[in-house]
Amino acid sequence: MRDEDIVSFKAAMEAAFEVNHFEDVNFFLGLELTWSPSGDAVCVGQRKYSHTILERFGMEKTRSAATPMEERYRDKLFLDEDICEFKPRPAIGALLYLSVISRPDLATAIRLLAQETERPTRAVEDGINRVFRYLNGTRDFGLEFKQRDESGLVVYCDAAFSVERESHSSTGFAIFYCGNLVEWGSKKQSMVTLSSTEAEYIAMGTGVQECIGLNMVLKDLRMEAAEILVFEDNQGAQHLAESKAVTQRSRHINTKYHWLRQKVKEHEIRIQYCPTSEMVADHFTKPLGTIKFKYFRDELGVRRVGVLDQNEASNPIGQRSGDSSSIDD
Repeated sequence: MRDEDIVSFKAAMEAAFEVNHFEDVNFFLGLELTWSPSGDAVCVGQRKYSHTILERFGMEKTRSAATPMEERYRDKLFLDEDICEFKPRPAIGALLYLSVISRPDLATAIRLLAQETERPTRAVEDGINRVFRYLNGTRDFGLEFKQRDESGLVVYCDAAFSVERESHSSTGFAIFYCGNLVEWGSKKQSMVTLSSTEAEYIAMGTGVQECIGLNMVLKDLRMEAAEILVFEDNQGAQHLAESKAVTQRSRHINTKYHWLRQKVKEHEIRIQYCPTSEMVADHFTKPLGTIKFKYFRDELGVRRVGVLDQNEASNPIGQRSGDSSSIDD
């Protein structure tokens, strides 16, 4: 944000309200804000809260884990029938708060575990303990917001076909404003789809809906994007959204999902192909291996708070910054 924009904003606020100006905020509503020396980046974290819940559940001295969930752990969750006395709801609730506020890297694991609360098995208990182990090694991580050259709203949309219970697919999306992650989601699709293209089409609709809702808020602030850029790694889904025709393959798709075509026609959204290797929303569709997980975690802007103090500012979307933390698999 330019200095003149800040001055203009302050003047507008002072004209409408009684305003007192203080120094940079370091703590707000339970969130810890760490500023870079140059002042062009801030990392929003919850170290104190993370430490509190680790102590609450007796996990503060456990060996750390490289990822919150093993890559193939979904299969263990679905196949395990060993019901135990473990009560998962308190732990999942505590972790869920982190995953929706400052730790998008926890979102997929918590969503999958939360779906199993009605049938707590040993796999659920072990899965929750794994998340705590990962948190123990990354408790000082947070979500970075940095002044960048990018502008406007960008949404990455992805789906994992037929990977949920009863052959449902999963949806993942990540919304960036001016190059910074501002909203994300990991969801199980409500209907069974017949192809990966259809699953991706539905996922794109979910992500775009959230993005348009966010743009309406920005409009009230006179900061709306003229056109939303949508990144999609399935060209079939992209062609389906950009096409006016009803084909043999698409005629069964519920009409409510075809509103995407209207948004394309009105130039409210523009769809652009993104290689799967750069599809950051893949982070929210399924558990990933360590290398891919850390790569996308960096792309989302989740990093150790200390890197701001070392002036190792994060890279823009699409460039890998690496991770120097030492965490066990």
